[in-house]
Amino acid sequence: MDTDKHIDDELTEDETKEVYAKYGLTAYMSQLFERELGTFLVHIIQSQNLSWPLEKLTALFEHIPQKTLGHLLNELKKKIQLDPEIEQTLIDAVSKRNYLVHRFYYDNAYKFVSKKGQKEMISELDTMIELFNKAAEFSFNSAKETRKLIGYNENEIDSLTDQIMKREIKNFSETGNVSPGF
Repeated sequence: MDTDKHIDDELTEDETKEVYAKYGLTAYMSQLFERELGTFLVHIIQSQNLSWPLEKLTALFEHIPQKTLGHLLNELKKKIQLDPEIEQTLIDAVSKRNYLVHRFYYDNAYKFVSKKGQKEMISELDTMIELFNKAAEFSFNSAKETRKLIGYNENEIDSLTDQIMKREIKNFSETGNVSPGF
């Protein structure tokens, strides 16, 4: 069987790189969703345990990234009642994230060798980006609202975040290392 006749000879290296780049952006968006969902969960737990000492909250923040995205969502659902539409969006985002990481290239192997197939892959990735963005936006906004209920000052959080970011960028430029953590 001659498989070469099924490969698109006009497919360029740049077009193939576009699939890889779009996959990278999609993976980034899924991680952003994961980070925001974890942050939201931490703030929900904190709002339900206002007397916890700082050390216990710090330990919780450090523990969250070790959990799977599905675990984070299940823990959140145990703590609060989500709007059914939002809950479905989060469930879909977790499912698509797992598909992206574990099966996307395998399931699309035969599409990858043609322009038409690569366009379909990019379209699928664009749809996932929209879903991850929607899920991350909900998680971010919900975490922000929960922080307000707890009594955090968002300006102070923004300032602290900016300081940490500058410190980490400086640390990386000087040492080539990145601090571990959430």
